[in-house]
Amino acid sequence: MKNYTSTLIAFIILFHSCIGSDFTEYVPTCFNGSSFVKCPSSLTKKHQENIEKVFSHYNISFKKENNRIFYKGKIDDETLWNYTTKANDTMWLNSHF
Repeated sequence: MKNYTSTLIAFIILFHSCIGSDFTEYVPTCFNGSSFVKCPSSLTKKHQENIEKVFSHYNISFKKENNRIFYKGKIDDETLWNYTTKANDTMWLNSHF
């Protein structure tokens, strides 16, 4: 019975890690004039609310865990910058929601 329990626990951990591996934590992306950089200080509660709207608009699967947002799949830096910019743009948000 002990061996069965250990095997079951190992399987659950492996299964959970495989499922969760296709999600990436969202961090706002900025452009500094020559390259794209991560701007974690821009991640306010309002920005989180807005990026959820942007992800929904573009049909990006996402989830929230412990006040963090994770998106499914891979998104290149330029597109993340575009999404970050839209999440900060009240005119864009007002015209789409």
